[in-house]
Amino acid sequence: MISSLEGCQKKSIFFSGIVRECIMKIGAQLLVQEYPEFLETAKALEKNDYAYAWVVDSQMLWEDAYVYVALAMQETNNLIFGSAVSNPVTKHYTVPTSAAATLAGLYPGRWILGMGRGDSAVRTLGMKPVKTADMEIILGKMQDLLHGKPVDEAGSEIRLRFTDQDLKVPLCYAATGPRNLKI
Repeated sequence: MISSLEGCQKKSIFFSGIVRECIMKIGAQLLVQEYPEFLETAKALEKNDYAYAWVVDSQMLWEDAYVYVALAMQETNNLIFGSAVSNPVTKHYTVPTSAAATLAGLYPGRWILGMGRGDSAVRTLGMKPVKTADMEIILGKMQDLLHGKPVDEAGSEIRLRFTDQDLKVPLCYAATGPRNLKI
């Protein structure tokens, strides 16, 4: 399970300390296999007030995360889905960015784009993860595209043709180690 402390509000108390009143939001990580079971689990999470459903994205180990999520979003109302995690090696960074923008248009506020340098999806192909310095540049470009801004790609200006607005899609980076955690 994955949880977050969102919406924490500071409250003064009669002595010099400060107390935070928080509501914990809980999520679960789902494997993308056996769609009927996946959907049943997503519905159960929503029924039991889970906030998040994180889906694995490793093309050689599981079925396609984005297909499963798009179908499950049709069958749920409030559950927020997120990729845990996509990478820019097996999918050019514009692919998950476009998918995130599409999901944000169809289901506003219900998609979190999780990105990483590449682990199981990359290593199962005998490839190496993206270098940290390159990942920082890629994440910046993805964020700009999600904010409706053009970016430079190999000397050409590119943008998501179907939107020029800030889509408010959270972009999260799964990182370990001091250099990656600085991003």
